[in-house]
Amino acid sequence: MKQILFLIGIILSISCSKATHTGTIPSHNSSSTSVIDLSPTLQSQILGGEQHFSVYLPPSYATEPNKRYPVLYLLHGMNQNYKSWINEGALQAVADEVIAEGAKEMIIICPDGFNSFYYNRPQMRYEDFFIQEFIPEIERRYRILSEKSHRNIAGLSMGGFGATYLAFQYHNLFGNAYSTSGGFIEPAMSLLKGIINTKLPTQKNFFPSYTLECGEEDSLVIESNRVFSQFLDEKQINYTKIFRQGTHNWLFWKESLPKILRSVR
Repeated sequence: MKQILFLIGIILSISCSKATHTGTIPSHNSSSTSVIDLSPTLQSQILGGEQHFSVYLPPSYATEPNKRYPVLYLLHGMNQNYKSWINEGALQAVADEVIAEGAKEMIIICPDGFNSFYYNRPQMRYEDFFIQEFIPEIERRYRILSEKSHRNIAGLSMGGFGATYLAFQYHNLFGNAYSTSGGFIEPAMSLLKGIINTKLPTQKNFFPSYTLECGEEDSLVIESNRVFSQFLDEKQINYTKIFRQGTHNWLFWKESLPKILRSVR
Protein backbone atom coordinates (compact mmCIF):
# COMPACT_ATOMS: atom_id res chain seq x y z
CA MET A 1 0.00 0.00 0.00
CA LYS A 2 2.83 2.43 0.82
CA GLN A 3 4.30 1.80 -2.64
CA ILE A 4 0.91 2.47 -4.26
CA LEU A 5 0.50 5.72 -2.36
CA PHE A 6 4.04 6.76 -3.26
CA LEU A 7 3.27 6.18 -6.95
CA ILE A 8 0.05 8.16 -6.63
CA GLY A 9 2.09 11.00 -5.16
CA ILE A 10 4.49 10.89 -8.12
CA ILE A 11 1.65 10.81 -10.66
CA LEU A 12 -0.40 13.63 -9.21
CA SER A 13 2.31 15.70 -7.56
CA ILE A 14 1.74 19.31 -8.41
CA SER A 15 4.30 22.05 -8.01
CA CYS A 16 2.91 24.64 -5.64
CA SER A 17 4.72 27.63 -4.21
CA LYS A 18 4.74 28.09 -0.45
CA ALA A 19 1.87 30.26 0.75
CA THR A 20 3.06 33.30 2.65
CA HIS A 21 -0.20 35.13 3.38
CA THR A 22 -1.73 34.97 6.84
CA GLY A 23 -4.79 36.48 8.42
CA THR A 24 -7.55 38.38 6.67
CA ILE A 25 -7.25 39.84 3.19
CA PRO A 26 -9.83 42.45 2.13
CA SER A 27 -10.67 42.72 -1.52
CA HIS A 28 -8.45 44.98 -3.60
CA ASN A 29 -11.54 46.00 -5.56
CA SER A 30 -12.78 49.22 -3.93
CA SER A 31 -16.37 48.45 -5.00
CA SER A 32 -16.36 45.13 -3.11
CA THR A 33 -16.12 44.19 0.52
CA SER A 34 -15.37 40.50 0.09
CA VAL A 35 -12.86 39.03 2.52
CA ILE A 36 -10.41 36.14 2.45
CA ASP A 37 -9.61 34.75 5.89
CA LEU A 38 -6.61 32.40 6.11
CA SER A 39 -6.54 32.19 9.89
CA PRO A 40 -9.41 29.90 10.99
CA THR A 41 -8.78 26.53 12.63
CA LEU A 42 -10.84 23.87 14.33
CA GLN A 43 -9.94 21.09 16.74
CA SER A 44 -10.42 17.55 15.44
CA GLN A 45 -10.84 14.51 17.62
CA ILE A 46 -10.73 12.26 14.54
CA LEU A 47 -7.51 13.58 12.97
CA GLY A 48 -6.11 14.95 16.20
CA GLY A 49 -5.09 18.52 16.82
CA GLU A 50 -5.70 21.81 15.07
CA GLN A 51 -6.93 21.76 11.47
CA HIS A 52 -6.56 24.79 9.19
CA PHE A 53 -8.87 26.10 6.48
CA SER A 54 -9.46 29.31 4.56
CA VAL A 55 -12.70 31.19 3.90
CA TYR A 56 -14.04 33.54 1.24
CA LEU A 57 -16.86 35.75 2.55
CA PRO A 58 -18.88 37.51 -0.16
CA PRO A 59 -19.37 41.27 -0.53
CA SER A 60 -22.61 41.56 1.46
CA TYR A 61 -21.64 39.25 4.33
CA ALA A 62 -20.63 42.06 6.70
CA THR A 63 -23.47 44.41 5.78
CA GLU A 64 -26.42 41.96 5.75
CA PRO A 65 -26.21 40.14 9.10
CA ASN A 66 -29.43 38.18 8.59
CA LYS A 67 -28.63 36.84 5.15
CA ARG A 68 -27.61 33.22 4.61
CA TYR A 69 -25.57 31.96 1.67
CA PRO A 70 -24.92 28.83 -0.36
CA VAL A 71 -21.59 27.21 0.40
CA LEU A 72 -18.88 25.83 -1.87
CA TYR A 73 -16.35 23.42 -0.42
CA LEU A 74 -13.38 23.87 -2.75
CA LEU A 75 -10.77 21.10 -2.55
CA HIS A 76 -7.10 21.32 -3.50
CA GLY A 77 -4.83 18.85 -5.29
CA MET A 78 -1.98 16.67 -4.14
CA ASN A 79 0.97 18.46 -2.52
CA GLN A 80 -1.14 21.63 -2.26
CA ASN A 81 -2.95 23.02 0.77
CA TYR A 82 -5.83 25.16 2.01
CA LYS A 83 -4.21 28.32 0.60
CA SER A 84 -3.58 27.05 -2.92
CA TRP A 85 -6.85 28.10 -4.56
CA ILE A 86 -6.28 31.58 -3.10
CA ASN A 87 -2.59 32.06 -3.89
CA GLU A 88 -2.33 30.15 -7.16
CA GLY A 89 -5.94 30.22 -8.30
CA ALA A 90 -6.71 33.92 -7.64
CA LEU A 91 -9.90 32.81 -5.90
CA GLN A 92 -10.89 36.16 -4.43
CA ALA A 93 -10.53 38.15 -7.65
CA VAL A 94 -12.35 35.51 -9.71
CA ALA A 95 -15.18 35.15 -7.18
CA ASP A 96 -15.61 38.93 -6.95
CA GLU A 97 -15.79 39.15 -10.72
CA VAL A 98 -18.32 36.37 -11.32
CA ILE A 99 -20.52 37.65 -8.48
CA ALA A 100 -20.39 41.15 -9.97
CA GLU A 101 -21.46 39.60 -13.28
CA GLY A 102 -24.52 37.98 -11.68
CA ALA A 103 -23.45 34.72 -10.02
CA LYS A 104 -24.87 33.99 -6.58
CA GLU A 105 -23.05 35.36 -3.59
CA MET A 106 -21.56 32.40 -1.76
CA ILE A 107 -19.29 31.37 1.07
CA ILE A 108 -16.28 29.39 -0.14
CA ILE A 109 -14.45 27.05 2.22
CA CYS A 110 -11.01 25.62 1.36
CA PRO A 111 -10.09 22.80 3.76
CA ASP A 112 -6.63 21.34 4.22
CA GLY A 113 -6.92 17.89 2.68
CA PHE A 114 -3.24 16.92 2.99
CA ASN A 115 -2.65 14.08 0.48
CA SER A 116 -5.65 12.14 1.73
CA PHE A 117 -7.70 11.84 -1.49
CA TYR A 118 -10.52 12.90 0.86
CA TYR A 119 -11.62 9.38 1.79
CA ASN A 120 -10.87 7.09 4.72
CA ARG A 121 -7.63 5.12 4.67
CA PRO A 122 -5.86 3.27 7.49
CA GLN A 123 -3.40 6.11 8.09
CA MET A 124 -6.00 8.92 8.03
CA ARG A 125 -9.79 8.99 8.49
CA TYR A 126 -10.16 12.16 6.46
CA GLU A 127 -13.63 11.32 5.17
CA ASP A 128 -14.95 10.88 8.72
CA PHE A 129 -13.34 14.16 9.76
CA PHE A 130 -14.82 16.05 6.83
CA ILE A 131 -18.37 14.73 7.20
CA GLN A 132 -18.67 14.35 10.97
CA GLU A 133 -16.60 17.30 12.23
CA PHE A 134 -15.68 19.76 9.51
CA ILE A 135 -18.99 20.42 7.75
CA PRO A 136 -21.04 20.68 10.97
CA GLU A 137 -18.56 23.11 12.52
CA ILE A 138 -18.29 25.24 9.36
CA GLU A 139 -22.06 25.50 9.08
CA ARG A 140 -22.33 26.39 12.74
CA ARG A 141 -19.80 29.24 12.47
CA TYR A 142 -20.96 30.82 9.21
CA ARG A 143 -24.36 31.88 7.92
CA ILE A 144 -24.85 29.04 5.45
CA LEU A 145 -28.10 27.82 3.92
CA SER A 146 -28.77 24.39 5.37
CA GLU A 147 -30.56 22.78 2.43
CA LYS A 148 -28.73 20.14 0.38
CA SER A 149 -29.46 22.09 -2.79
CA HIS A 150 -27.25 24.94 -1.57
CA ARG A 151 -24.31 22.76 -0.49
CA ASN A 152 -21.77 22.53 -3.33
CA ILE A 153 -18.41 20.77 -3.59
CA ALA A 154 -15.67 21.02 -6.22
CA GLY A 155 -11.97 20.38 -6.61
CA LEU A 156 -8.97 19.94 -8.86
CA SER A 157 -6.92 16.79 -9.47
CA MET A 158 -6.95 14.85 -6.18
CA GLY A 159 -9.66 17.28 -5.06
CA GLY A 160 -11.65 16.56 -8.21
CA PHE A 161 -11.79 12.93 -7.19
CA GLY A 162 -12.56 13.95 -3.62
CA ALA A 163 -15.44 16.18 -4.66
CA THR A 164 -16.87 13.41 -6.83
CA TYR A 165 -16.46 10.72 -4.19
CA LEU A 166 -17.96 12.77 -1.37
CA ALA A 167 -20.85 14.05 -3.51
CA PHE A 168 -21.96 10.58 -4.62
CA GLN A 169 -21.23 8.85 -1.30
CA TYR A 170 -23.10 11.56 0.65
CA HIS A 171 -25.67 12.60 -1.91
CA ASN A 172 -28.01 13.42 0.96
CA LEU A 173 -25.64 16.32 1.80
CA PHE A 174 -24.54 17.70 -1.59
CA GLY A 175 -26.71 19.08 -4.36
CA ASN A 176 -23.95 19.95 -6.82
CA ALA A 177 -20.40 18.78 -7.54
CA TYR A 178 -17.69 19.73 -10.03
CA SER A 179 -14.42 17.96 -10.87
CA THR A 180 -11.65 19.54 -12.92
CA SER A 181 -8.71 17.28 -13.92
CA GLY A 182 -9.99 14.71 -11.45
CA GLY A 183 -7.52 12.13 -10.17
CA PHE A 184 -9.60 9.03 -10.97
CA ILE A 185 -6.82 6.52 -10.42
CA GLU A 186 -6.69 3.17 -8.68
CA PRO A 187 -7.55 2.13 -6.05
CA ALA A 188 -9.72 5.25 -5.65
CA MET A 189 -11.52 4.71 -8.97
CA SER A 190 -12.73 1.22 -8.05
CA LEU A 191 -13.94 2.48 -4.69
CA LEU A 192 -15.96 5.24 -6.36
CA LYS A 193 -17.48 2.94 -8.98
CA GLY A 194 -18.47 0.48 -6.28
CA ILE A 195 -20.26 3.17 -4.30
CA ILE A 196 -22.17 4.39 -7.35
CA ASN A 197 -23.12 0.84 -8.37
CA THR A 198 -24.42 0.12 -4.88
CA LYS A 199 -26.59 3.23 -4.82
CA LEU A 200 -27.92 3.03 -8.39
CA PRO A 201 -30.93 0.73 -7.80
CA THR A 202 -32.59 2.85 -5.12
CA GLN A 203 -30.90 6.24 -4.89
CA LYS A 204 -30.03 7.34 -8.43
CA ASN A 205 -32.71 10.04 -8.44
CA PHE A 206 -31.01 11.69 -5.47
CA PHE A 207 -27.57 11.98 -7.06
CA PRO A 208 -26.19 15.55 -7.21
CA SER A 209 -25.82 17.65 -10.31
CA TYR A 210 -22.36 16.87 -11.58
CA THR A 211 -19.78 18.30 -13.99
CA LEU A 212 -16.70 16.44 -15.20
CA GLU A 213 -14.02 18.61 -16.84
CA CYS A 214 -10.58 17.62 -18.08
CA GLY A 215 -7.90 18.80 -20.49
CA GLU A 216 -7.46 16.72 -23.61
CA GLU A 217 -3.66 17.11 -23.42
CA ASP A 218 -3.57 16.14 -19.74
CA SER A 219 -1.45 13.00 -19.98
CA LEU A 220 -1.76 12.37 -16.23
CA VAL A 221 -5.51 11.91 -15.98
CA ILE A 222 -7.28 12.30 -19.34
CA GLU A 223 -7.60 8.55 -19.91
CA SER A 224 -9.00 7.90 -16.44
CA ASN A 225 -11.47 10.77 -16.90
CA ARG A 226 -12.60 9.23 -20.17
CA VAL A 227 -13.01 5.87 -18.45
CA PHE A 228 -15.07 7.43 -15.66
CA SER A 229 -17.12 9.39 -18.19
CA GLN A 230 -17.88 6.16 -20.07
CA PHE A 231 -18.89 4.54 -16.78
CA LEU A 232 -21.35 7.36 -16.06
CA ASP A 233 -22.74 7.08 -19.59
CA GLU A 234 -23.23 3.33 -19.24
CA LYS A 235 -25.05 3.82 -15.93
CA GLN A 236 -27.25 6.50 -17.55
CA ILE A 237 -26.31 9.07 -14.94
CA ASN A 238 -27.04 12.64 -15.97
CA TYR A 239 -23.98 14.91 -15.86
CA THR A 240 -22.16 17.59 -17.82
CA LYS A 241 -18.96 16.61 -19.63
CA ILE A 242 -16.33 19.17 -20.67
CA PHE A 243 -13.26 17.86 -22.48
CA ARG A 244 -11.31 20.80 -23.84
CA GLN A 245 -7.80 21.90 -24.71
CA GLY A 246 -5.46 22.03 -21.74
CA THR A 247 -3.19 20.11 -19.43
CA HIS A 248 -2.63 19.52 -15.70
CA ASN A 249 -1.75 23.01 -14.48
CA TRP A 250 -3.04 26.20 -12.90
CA LEU A 251 -3.78 27.79 -16.25
CA PHE A 252 -6.39 25.11 -16.86
CA TRP A 253 -7.83 25.21 -13.33
CA LYS A 254 -8.08 29.00 -13.30
CA GLU A 255 -10.11 28.73 -16.49
CA SER A 256 -12.35 26.18 -14.75
CA LEU A 257 -12.89 28.29 -11.64
CA PRO A 258 -15.44 30.77 -13.06
CA LYS A 259 -17.53 27.83 -14.30
CA ILE A 260 -17.32 26.18 -10.90
CA LEU A 261 -18.49 29.36 -9.18
CA ARG A 262 -21.31 29.97 -11.66
CA SER A 263 -22.57 26.42 -11.06
CA VAL A 264 -23.15 27.14 -7.36
CA ARG A 265 -26.82 26.90 -6.49
